[in-house]
Amino acid sequence: MPNESVFPKSLMAAALSAAFPGLATAQTAARVDFATGNVTATSPDGRSRALTRGADVQVGETISTQQGRAQMRFSDGAFVSLQPQTDFKIDNYVFEGRGSPNESAVMSLLKGGMRTITGLIGRTNRDGYRLQTSTATVGIRGTGYSVSYDAGGSVTIFVAEGATTVTNQTGTTTVPSGRSASVSGTNSPPTTSDEKPFLPPPGSGNTNVAGPQNATQDAQAQLPAATLLTGTIVNDDSNLANFAYSNASLGVDAVAVQPAILNAQGILTSVNASGFEGTLGSGSAQLSLAGNDGVIAWGRWIGGATTNGPDLDSSGPFHWVVGLPVTNMPTTGTATYAALGATASCYSGCSSAEVTGSTMSVTFGTTNFNGSFTLGLKVDGMQNNFAGGLFGYNSSARFSAAASIGGSGGSLSLYGKGFLAGPAAARAGMAYHVSGSMYEGPSTNIHGVVAYKKQ
Repeated sequence: MPNESVFPKSLMAAALSAAFPGLATAQTAARVDFATGNVTATSPDGRSRALTRGADVQVGETISTQQGRAQMRFSDGAFVSLQPQTDFKIDNYVFEGRGSPNESAVMSLLKGGMRTITGLIGRTNRDGYRLQTSTATVGIRGTGYSVSYDAGGSVTIFVAEGATTVTNQTGTTTVPSGRSASVSGTNSPPTTSDEKPFLPPPGSGNTNVAGPQNATQDAQAQLPAATLLTGTIVNDDSNLANFAYSNASLGVDAVAVQPAILNAQGILTSVNASGFEGTLGSGSAQLSLAGNDGVIAWGRWIGGATTNGPDLDSSGPFHWVVGLPVTNMPTTGTATYAALGATASCYSGCSSAEVTGSTMSVTFGTTNFNGSFTLGLKVDGMQNNFAGGLFGYNSSARFSAAASIGGSGGSLSLYGKGFLAGPAAARAGMAYHVSGSMYEGPSTNIHGVVAYKKQ
């Protein structure tokens, strides 16, 4: 989510620089979502400060996690999660909110490990985005990846969604979704595999989280901070859905899960849900994680066979989103949600699809809730903007969504099923299916999921 406070500060900094040329100014690039342990930011002149939740992070600063962890949200919507024993520097960052070629994000991983989900800069100006190490440079051609960088200079990149490029003195290698690339030195060509980077377990330390002010509107204070959503996720009440999926063979649904099982990397490996016949296990399908913040996780199963489920070679990826059951469900008030991340894939009628943004507005009620949503979807380079309604049902956390666009030249329709998740409904997930045709083109079928965070 763009940080609107950045822009007035930037204008003020420019005015001060013009009036006092010798005055050094700093530009805010990101804000800390959470920090555990002794996480610090060091400026180029050597000054160090502790980072806590809500703190701004400036261009030029180096973030060090020591034994802790940190998660940052950049003003273009990018998400960066830093593992223990990590040093990460923001070398250059320019975001104007216009998709201009001047926008850029240049960062350095000096040591340690990180996960990231691309923001608007990486989607609209891919040549302006890069992550540097002394061994290789990572470019973006997708929406999410993980990196580990050990003391010997070896770098391993795992691509969760889309693709990345890895460049060193031997040339450039493209790494597709679900694959890893390892580089042992500047003169060593990358080797690709299915092996993922090793990211250390959570460090110790106190969580820097502010106390709650309003249980409905400030639910973030209650959330677990430095963990992944892993293990067996179950519901005590079958009316509280915490799982949604989209697949050309199975369709779209949000169902109560008994249980969903996520591995140590936070990836869904199997699920037993009322919408399936038996257990849908991984089989020979390739498992892929797009994101996981400890409360909600989302990703895809790609290719191959599944156990008691669809053949993903013929029906396309199985998109999934799973979250913790809702506790302290609000019964009054309103809330807005912004997309944490999303997946998209064309099953037929197109060659590429990408979610460019999504929001939800929810009005809570004592029986059900309702609201509205927007979802931007770029299909074969053409932007399509959906806007429609949300309809809660079954007196639970589940909802349906519907919207359509177009006219006499054709139309696209979106149908979605989703759920609210986490403490005070602080997260949401939606599976969607887009069908129809535009401008008398072929019939289009697109599937995916979106994960949301309450603002």
